[in-house]
Amino acid sequence: MTMESLAAYLIAQRRVLLEQWQAWCDANLFSSRNDSHTVFQNRIPELLDRLLEQPIARDTYKIAAQHGSQRYQQGYSLGGLLREMAYIRKATGCTIRAYGQRYATPVDDVYEQTSTFWEEVTGAVVEQFTAKQTETQQQQTQAVQQTLNRLYQLEQERHELMRITTHDLRGSLGMVEGAAALISQPDLTPEQRQQILQILHRNLENVHGLVEDITDLARLKTLKEIPETFDVAALLQHIIEKTKPQALARGLTLLANGAEYLSVMNDAHQTERLIQTLLVYLIRQTPEGSQRAGKIMVSWDTRNDSVWVVTIQDTNPVQPLKVAQLQRLSQELTQQENKGTKQNLSENLSLFLIKHLSQSIGASLYVEPLADGSIRYEIHFTGIISSIVEMTA
Repeated sequence: MTMESLAAYLIAQRRVLLEQWQAWCDANLFSSRNDSHTVFQNRIPELLDRLLEQPIARDTYKIAAQHGSQRYQQGYSLGGLLREMAYIRKATGCTIRAYGQRYATPVDDVYEQTSTFWEEVTGAVVEQFTAKQTETQQQQTQAVQQTLNRLYQLEQERHELMRITTHDLRGSLGMVEGAAALISQPDLTPEQRQQILQILHRNLENVHGLVEDITDLARLKTLKEIPETFDVAALLQHIIEKTKPQALARGLTLLANGAEYLSVMNDAHQTERLIQTLLVYLIRQTPEGSQRAGKIMVSWDTRNDSVWVVTIQDTNPVQPLKVAQLQRLSQELTQQENKGTKQNLSENLSLFLIKHLSQSIGASLYVEPLADGSIRYEIHFTGIISSIVEMTA
């Protein structure tokens, strides 16, 4: 027997050998059944062409490594990969034995040589496959750790805000108790009594807001995203109607403009809380009883097949510090990675809630001061958009 004649025989039997190998894989490996012929064979034909090289070339190990990497990307298990390599070794051995029988020549030495070839190649294949596995596991571990770190940071902020809010609530309740005690005194003038009533009213409103804030903070602990289909137009009309009394008490007019019907897939409850928190935050920038008439326009629209936008345009002057806080919050929410900035964007409870709710449902906030002095706030949401019917404003 000469190596040249064996090499020629292997070339002639190459197609039959590969078909036998694939048949065994198809019968025993789930991963191979849905792949095309070329995708399944991957780098095995190239390795088969190098079967008789001695010693094994460095490029052969590179091809084996590429095969292992691509098998990992195709979703193979390590066990499936090992069985696949065992089948190609078996198919090669059967072909060499058939050669020996056909030409009545001993093939033990070459059989051992090719077995060693496949052992070495399989080692390179598995080494790269497991390296990819380890890399993926490390990436997943890092992603989980980053998520846990963010959750821990948010929980720490939530605890601190809960402490501050509870302290403020005790202070407001103390003011209410003091005002209630004073107003019962008989020697008060009408003017004094009116001043005390104003203090009482102002602190009762503050108590109501603080209780709502504490409730919102408590709810964040058990916040879970529950996607569902809902009508954005109906949701926003509901939010506007619910917040109108607070706006009217400050001389503000709420206006709505958008599609008559806009069906999307997202978390309706968290979407409502996010929009309402931002809207109420902006309304509260104007003191109650303000004589300066202003308007807040709430509108909704789509940007493409998967992005819809809620815009709140406020014609009332907002303190520059508040605008800066919202702009910093906007920058953080639109960053692809949380880089652990030490700026405290949650010194205000409403900003903390906006930040947390936005992150929870994957929304982005954009803040844009306009030339006329108004501020435009855009919340970009992602979700399946079912249909749009335009309405007149």
